[in-house]
Order: sequence, then C-alpha cells, then structure tokens
Amino acid sequence: MAIKREEKEKWEGVKFENFPFLKEKECKSSIIWVFGGKEYSLFDTSWCGNVYTGRTRFITPKISKREIISRLWDLTLMREKVTQRVKIRDDNNNVIVKCNITERNYFKVEESTSKIPAHYVRVVGGYFKYTLSGRGRDRNFHQIVQNEDYAVIAETSNTCHSGRYGSSASIALAPSPIEVEDEGIE
Repeated sequence: MAIKREEKEKWEGVKFENFPFLKEKECKSSIIWVFGGKEYSLFDTSWCGNVYTGRTRFITPKISKREIISRLWDLTLMREKVTQRVKIRDDNNNVIVKCNITERNYFKVEESTSKIPAHYVRVVGGYFKYTLSGRGRDRNFHQIVQNEDYAVIAETSNTCHSGRYGSSASIALAPSPIEVEDEGIE
C-alpha cells in the first residue's frame, strides 16, 4: 500500500517508438505494464535469467500497445513510498509478519494535449552468451543510440545464476526520433 506519492519529472508530448513491456495487471481503468524483471528480454532468445535489477512499472489507460504507439502522451516519473509485508519463520517455525517501508519509481502515462511530439521514447537493449570453455559460439549483441542529445530514464538487466548469459535494456528519451545501430554478433 502506498504511503506517499510524488512527481519527480514530467515530459509532455511523448511519442513511443516501441512499447515492448509485459502486461502485469489489468485494472478497472488502467493497465500496469512491466519493464524488466525475471527473464525479460527484447529479443527472441532464451538468454535471459532470474537474477535481475531495475524492474519498472508503467501505468497506462486501458488501451492496446498499438494505440499507445500511435498517440502522444504525457509521461510522468513518479516516486512512491510503500509498505511491504514479508512473512518469515522464526526458529520455532512460527510465522512472523514484518512490514518494511521501501521506495520505488514508476511511470504514469496520460493523454497529452500536445499535437506535435516534443520527446521520443525508445527501448533499446542487448544480450550476451559465453561458452564454458571460451571457445565456440559466444554472442555479444547490443543496440547503440546514435542521437547525441538523449537521456536514459530507466534501465534493467538480468543474468542466469552462473553469469554465462543475460540481457539488458534501457529506455532512451530524446527530442528527435531515436536512431539505433546494432553492434556485435547476433
């Protein structure tokens, strides 16, 4: 449950160039999408793992991904303080419920009154895979943003427990359409 919410930053007239997020939950009037987390990848590879950092939520009106890409939006970075209930067992096998207070960021996506895009958002990423012996079919592929004036507003990465393979992704925001170059071995 949220204790406190505050607006950190807002961008008006945002055009999403892609929207590769996973649907987490459909609510009465909105959808919660997830960027990052366990086994999240932008690519059709099995090289993504369970050890992850940087899981971020996007809350949008209740519409499809196609509609999100076709319209302009106001994108707001929000910070919320929430209580999390954690159940643990003591030495006598009794269940103890502890409440932890944590802070997390999420993005709120709302209809924009702008008629022309002021910002562009694109998700870019990469993946890697190494062989055990160091010989064979190693992979190391990533996308590079070519724009000079862009900012990364969120990042995620994940790996398997051994660290032999994994994937990463970033959300880039720029004042002009985002150009991406592929680099590495696919």
